[in-house]
Amino acid sequence: MFPVIPENVQIEISNRCNLQCPLCPKGRNEITRNNLDMDIGIFKDILSKLSEYDPKIQLWNYGEPFLHHNIHEIIKSIDQTFTNCSISTNGHVMTDELAKLVVESGITEIIFAIDGLTQNTYEQYRRGGSLELVLSNLEKIIEQKRKANSNITITVQFLILKHNFSEISKLGEFFYPIGVDQIKAKSVMLMDNKSDVELAKIAKKYLYLDYPGERYAITDNQLSAKGEPTDECPVIENSFVITTDGEVLPCCWDYKSEYPLSSYEKWLQIKRMVNSGKPPEMCNKCPIRYNHDFSWEWDKVPGVIYK
Repeated sequence: MFPVIPENVQIEISNRCNLQCPLCPKGRNEITRNNLDMDIGIFKDILSKLSEYDPKIQLWNYGEPFLHHNIHEIIKSIDQTFTNCSISTNGHVMTDELAKLVVESGITEIIFAIDGLTQNTYEQYRRGGSLELVLSNLEKIIEQKRKANSNITITVQFLILKHNFSEISKLGEFFYPIGVDQIKAKSVMLMDNKSDVELAKIAKKYLYLDYPGERYAITDNQLSAKGEPTDECPVIENSFVITTDGEVLPCCWDYKSEYPLSSYEKWLQIKRMVNSGKPPEMCNKCPIRYNHDFSWEWDKVPGVIYK
């Protein structure tokens, strides 16, 4: 079933979403696969096969995982087999019962994506979202963790954007007192097949291009990734994505499902292409190929003045 021995696996349990984030292929309605929740039988079968390897598991790809029509059964299926199993959410779907299931399951980390400290800042990117609802649901997880004396890590992920950059220095005082365990500030990934000129316009609108940690630069009105690309992609050696329909893809950048890894021979073919002098378009803006960090601890973001 798996083309390589896995160390990192993303499992897309649902590719449906309730928000319209403008830099996300799902938010832009560019995911061509049908809206679908992964069949619970397929999910359990995948977990059974992965248990032999104990890879790092991420229960998301494109979509909101907690929209799965049988999310309770999904969560119950996660036992203590896996050393590292995380789930990421935009935080709009949560009940006390579900929060209890999460903190008592084998999930080791839950990530809340919260990109603003006021509704005005938040909704500029998380379009259709309610910060008040997200914070209320975050508190449900925190409370259930306390009651269960659970070791689950509660993480807030803050996407670094032009309009919210000034809020980064305030994240600690906002989230740590309520019981969040860690805060990560994450740079934007421009997952878009538009031209470099069109991407430059998008970057100017959403990205804070002046901070030292930015992955991208604009020269002559064209966007490019900073740094020199590596000769080989480390991800394809031991990682893959499993979509809601059970298809195996090389990574999350293949959001159009153009390079399915249907066999070991197909994996070798795509690996050669990815590591060639002319890799697929999806590789050209990938931060891993340019040795860029995905995220920072909130108090270590380059260019932020902390008081």
